Amino acid sequence: MSIMLVAVIVTIMTVALVAFLGRRRRTIPPPDVLCPDTVEGRIAVHEAGHAVAAWGCTIVQNVELVAIDGPDGGFVKFNTCAINSSDRDWCEAVLMLAGVAAEVAVWGKVRTGGAKDDLLKAREKVQGILGMGDDHAPWRRKPIDPCIPFDAMYYPVLSDAEHRALANAYLHAKNIVRSHGRSYYKLVSALMSKRRLNEAEVADILPRRSFLKIVGMMRPTFITP
Repeated sequence: MSIMLVAVIVTIMTVALVAFLGRRRRTIPPPDVLCPDTVEGRIAVHEAGHAVAAWGCTIVQNVELVAIDGPDGGFVKFNTCAINSSDRDWCEAVLMLAGVAAEVAVWGKVRTGGAKDDLLKAREKVQGILGMGDDHAPWRRKPIDPCIPFDAMYYPVLSDAEHRALANAYLHAKNIVRSHGRSYYKLVSALMSKRRLNEAEVADILPRRSFLKIVGMMRPTFITP
């Protein structure tokens, strides 16, 4: 076997090992470790999903507050840049679906009843995107995970184009949650403990937003850890 062939084989194995370790590092731990399957636990999982998506979104200036004790359950308060484009609508669809995606990432199914409003708002964003004639999301990586059964969640029934766009946004949201790994779970635990987290407390848990100085000057998308 030639030295060049050996070198190629070693390189391929090294790349595969790095990719494998990267996936292991980003695998969300078992849900019973830090996320009890209680009403508060489900809300915390859901809102933490919205929070990490907003944290990595380039149209979001800051995440002011994440809470699980609002009058109608939990909520995430954040401020966005004034950018009007289909890319922004794609990002907002992902932000809307990130709570649902987090629940599925943790438990394998949607666990909160409050997801209905998120689903309706995400559909509105998708309809706006399709109305502009732009069905290309601003991220390159194609989602490969199986999607949740959106057809059973909507009435009137989704068009094929709506289903594809919602699936794209949902799967991207799920990738964002997974990419935060244990920092996502730390956020859930902190919400369970304190019930409300301000901007500084969220910043202490999640990775630094390296793109913060150019928020509003770059194409709307998501930057993940």
